[in-house]
Amino acid sequence: MKIGYKPTTLLFVFWMALPSPIQAQTSDETDMSRYQVVEEGTGFPMFYELADQEDMARTTFESGDCDEALPLIMKYSIGANKMANIIKQGVAPYYDASRDDKADIMRENRTRFEQLVKAENTSNALIYKRNEFWVMEAECLLKIGDREAAINKLYRVLDKTSGSSEGYIWDKARDLLWKTVGYTETK
Repeated sequence: MKIGYKPTTLLFVFWMALPSPIQAQTSDETDMSRYQVVEEGTGFPMFYELADQEDMARTTFESGDCDEALPLIMKYSIGANKMANIIKQGVAPYYDASRDDKADIMRENRTRFEQLVKAENTSNALIYKRNEFWVMEAECLLKIGDREAAINKLYRVLDKTSGSSEGYIWDKARDLLWKTVGYTETK
């Protein structure tokens, strides 16, 4: 049996998929809520303060006191993630530019381009640290007996980890996840 569609049927389906005038008018172009990165009144650390948070969380984790380390680890990983996104946003116009505009930026304003490269590297380093601290968080969750939360955190780490540039984190998160669920490699 041959199934075919009449051109009028296809035209109707296409027409139905288009946004209606009512839908188009309900969108508020002045709504800034989708750009809210930091909640009012919660405070947001300066870049140098984030480094202090990292040191404190790492030191407390290394002491073995997970009850004290866990909130510090979580605070740092959230801050590192937000800071990485904020820094990366400063590079967004470059990524959104056409190929020709990118070439012009590189050729005409070398200083700006070098700043963009440094910002991208800083953002990537913060994402790496976020992922590293997520693994630390999972280790603490396991230590205090919250296996399910640890599995979820490790799953997320592996979802957000780049295998090419974050091999250490990939291996550590994978091995810990597999150990947590009782999986062993068979050779």
